[in-house]
Amino acid sequence: MYVWDYENGVIIDTETGEVVGTIYEYSNDNEKKPYIGTTSFGLAEKATKSAEISRKLKARGLKDSRGTYVMYKLGLTNKSVKSLKREVECEIPEEMKPLVKKILKYIEEDPILSSRSDRIKLALAILLASRLSNKPAPECVRVNKHVRKLLSLATRRLLAVTEDL
Repeated sequence: MYVWDYENGVIIDTETGEVVGTIYEYSNDNEKKPYIGTTSFGLAEKATKSAEISRKLKARGLKDSRGTYVMYKLGLTNKSVKSLKREVECEIPEEMKPLVKKILKYIEEDPILSSRSDRIKLALAILLASRLSNKPAPECVRVNKHVRKLLSLATRRLLAVTEDL
């Protein structure tokens, strides 16, 4: 992912912190000249800071898919668009995989629950499987207010109907 630093007129690679290109400004004469704000002041500091931010995100298992989070943290933009994605998905314990697979099948058939994202469907299936097997849910499944409401809805809708689980 790259950060476009218009103040310094360069493009910075967020993974390595290196300058990978120069931003050019084209005039009516089609002459290519460096961007007007080009200076070398603060360039190395921003490059190392963007690499540090990317390393911290990677350590937390996150990825900046559009580069907007790094640009926001560097102060290059005032837009704080949510572009962070989780790199690592949750691992399902082996003894729960068949049960999770069955529950996912029922979730896909339910009109209300099937409209949710794949991550939420998987979290619901894992939580329901852990309830049925009386085992604790894996730590990678985070339960927030939204998931808690969906879990009670899924419990009422699916577990009351399905007896073959």
